[in-house]
Amino acid sequence: MVHRGRGLPAIGFATPEGAISAFSLPGRPRDLVGGPDGNIWFTYGGESVSPVSGEIKEFRDGLNQEGSIWDIAVRPGGYIWFTNPGANDVGRVSEQGEITEIGNGGLVEPRDITAGPDGNMWFTYWRGIGKVSLQGEVTSLREKIAPDSSPREIVSGPDGRLWFVSYGESAIPAIGRIIPGDDRPSPEQRPPYEPPGLSFTPGRLALPQPGARVSRRGKVVIRLACQSSSPCSGNILLTAYQRGWRARRLIGSTSYSIAAWGSVGVRIQVNRAGRKLLAQGDKATFTLETNPSTTDFPLNRQLKLRLAGR
Repeated sequence: MVHRGRGLPAIGFATPEGAISAFSLPGRPRDLVGGPDGNIWFTYGGESVSPVSGEIKEFRDGLNQEGSIWDIAVRPGGYIWFTNPGANDVGRVSEQGEITEIGNGGLVEPRDITAGPDGNMWFTYWRGIGKVSLQGEVTSLREKIAPDSSPREIVSGPDGRLWFVSYGESAIPAIGRIIPGDDRPSPEQRPPYEPPGLSFTPGRLALPQPGARVSRRGKVVIRLACQSSSPCSGNILLTAYQRGWRARRLIGSTSYSIAAWGSVGVRIQVNRAGRKLLAQGDKATFTLETNPSTTDFPLNRQLKLRLAGR
């Protein structure tokens, strides 16, 4: 385990009985992995630590000092591979500490890295996925990855495929897979978690943007996304609540129909009472509720509505 919170940065281990031992470090570690030499390797600059003695060895010769090593992984055969997002490249280090960094000029902030079933090392970077051979040949893959999406973590699955997660500021989060030899990422399904900046229900209907502006005439467009292999459809209720009210009040409604894995902007007409509440500022809260007619789960999320011009 690594520690990089309050106090001195450290790397340590815990026994099954709960006893903890830690070794202080001069800088903040990020990731660690068990090496083929029996030591624990971690990313801080290019170090290993003996799990028996706690002796720490640093390896820096050949390391691009402009960057900062991020993720680390082991490839069968003796090499430790790492990503260096600050230098926009990936690299490897031998058990003896010999470092080689590799880039092709097109990598931007490589992050996660893992050993693939095809003998290559696979990694994610901003807006793409790449692979690097043992000989140092780098191949970049961008096909089928959304322009506004960025792959993050990647692992080698028990099915012989590589699986990754991908999300961005305006993209719908996705889980994707790669079949080595085909090398075409294909998003499979959208996970029910909440990456930064996005709000999701634990079902199949998503609200990518929790805020919207209402025109002076009461028209508002709410974007919904269908996280399912089958279409999503149903009715939408837009309600308001103000302190002192006994119940929420309906200020708009409509229906929706979204293709599988698709997203649409649903138009809702806010009634006069709703527009009056919006004109008063932040005195009311607004909620979007769905009544699905298909298998998608109901959505119940608070919305940040603003009147245009305010």
